[in-house]
Amino acid sequence: MNRPVSAPRPSSSAPLPPARLTGRGVALASAAWAAYAVVYALAVTAFSGVPFRYSLTSQLGSAVLMGVLSVPAWRLIVRGMAERPLSHVIAAHALGGALYTTAVTGALLAWTRLGGSDAFEAVRAQAGWIALGIAIAYVAQFAIYHAVEASRRGRLRQVRGEAVQRLAREQELRTLHAQLNPHFLFNALNTVSAQVGRDPDLARETIGRLADLMRYALDAGHRDLVPLADEVAFVRAYLALEHARMGGRLASRVDVDPSLLDTPVPPLAIQTLVENAVRHAIAPSPGGGEVRVEVARDGDHARVEIADSGADGGESAPGTGVGLANTDERLRLLFGPSAGLGVDRRPEGWRVTFRLPAPVAEEVPA
Repeated sequence: MNRPVSAPRPSSSAPLPPARLTGRGVALASAAWAAYAVVYALAVTAFSGVPFRYSLTSQLGSAVLMGVLSVPAWRLIVRGMAERPLSHVIAAHALGGALYTTAVTGALLAWTRLGGSDAFEAVRAQAGWIALGIAIAYVAQFAIYHAVEASRRGRLRQVRGEAVQRLAREQELRTLHAQLNPHFLFNALNTVSAQVGRDPDLARETIGRLADLMRYALDAGHRDLVPLADEVAFVRAYLALEHARMGGRLASRVDVDPSLLDTPVPPLAIQTLVENAVRHAIAPSPGGGEVRVEVARDGDHARVEIADSGADGGESAPGTGVGLANTDERLRLLFGPSAGLGVDRRPEGWRVTFRLPAPVAEEVPA
């Protein structure tokens, strides 16, 4: 059995775009540093008795310095090492945190020296605790930065993954359409060739009908879905074409719930199954047979059934070829793994079924 050639799938492993320093991000970081300065100033006032306005001024200056020094660390580590292993990031933070803590502590000591030796000695006596607080602030802020960056990259991966899946699905559908159209054309031309010598007028009429069919079939290559009404009209025209070839050996019946005519269906899906039933079940049977198409509502789905009465056609399934394989794969690509074809053998012939999501039935006013 010929299988459709799988289209190459695009890769999703390309590096993600790096984070950018945005105005919103800077505003949020500035607000966080201002809150840090206020809380720290309140603590200093509570424990040392220093007037709040003095401690707040000092802590705001400290917060500005820490915020400014955080920018190069963010660019070099959070942004620049986003694709690096975690061990490399941790090592970079160990070095960056030590430099950051040393720089901020040294700057604070230099600043307080301007206030006189007493202020300098008081701050220097608490330098260890100050350095510990700065190190904790470094760890806390970069834990937040990495969490935000991980969330951003996760969203980008999800969007990219969905785009890759959509592109791969479109590529596969184009490949399946490309195989299906020549398959239909080959079988339809066989029907016309059988009439040319026997009835030229009928052959010309059939060629006109075939032209209409081919317009639909070629247009189907550019669409994933068509209204069920269009597909049913195409099936009726195809059956008329086969009736002209087989005469009384082929009977057909098409029953469709009118409320389902707007249901989206893959183009050529039903026709391909009907064609398989005619070619593999009815045509080989000496007595011919009937092909029945039924589309009925089944809850929130449309249940499509194509059955034949070609009991004399043998035990081989009516779809051992490109047509049935492509239709099954197209259904699964469009509607999920559970949307494939169901094929079963009955005493009177073969039956193929599948289900489609159906539009909500409109209630008719009493």
